[in-house]
Amino acid sequence: MVECIAARWSPGIGDPTFVGWLTVLVYLAAAAATFRQVRGAGSQSANPPAGPNAFWIGLSVLLLALAVNKQLDLQSALTAAGRCLAQAQGWYEGRRAVQTVFIAMVGVTGLAAFAGAVAMVGKHARDLWVTLAGVALLLVFVVSRAAGFHHMDAFINNSVLGFKLNWVVEIGALAVIMIGLPRSKREPTSNADAL
Repeated sequence: MVECIAARWSPGIGDPTFVGWLTVLVYLAAAAATFRQVRGAGSQSANPPAGPNAFWIGLSVLLLALAVNKQLDLQSALTAAGRCLAQAQGWYEGRRAVQTVFIAMVGVTGLAAFAGAVAMVGKHARDLWVTLAGVALLLVFVVSRAAGFHHMDAFINNSVLGFKLNWVVEIGALAVIMIGLPRSKREPTSNADAL
């Protein structure tokens, strides 16, 4: 099994292009910006709400992990392991059904995580809808890439005006996340928030 995976995937820089490294920098900038939201919330009150802080910490950790994964291409190792397992166990010809179930499970998990994120930010969800939309777009992109469906790969590798849809969607989702971030040291929106 190890030899099979090694034949299909090896550690290395997954996207050594200018846009690949630019995407890593945008991930890191987004991770730093979301983490600053924790510090900003903490400076606004002695006891900042745990839910929104957990959301910002979770989002910054996710973005940092995706920045690392952008160049290590770990989802390709997972895809290679799945193919090798399918061949070793004799169900490679029926892999489409397994891929569909896997995508459904990852999709449901993503939806549950998104619903959990909305619940974490609670009453602030209305103020964070742009960031939450960016997170949703990024999750859809990551799930579709992780699935390794050839039709999806072919679609996102198309170019529009010289830009791959892959770049536009990934960097675009990160930009939407950052555009939607609350401005630092924001004034409380109501007297109840100030208490």
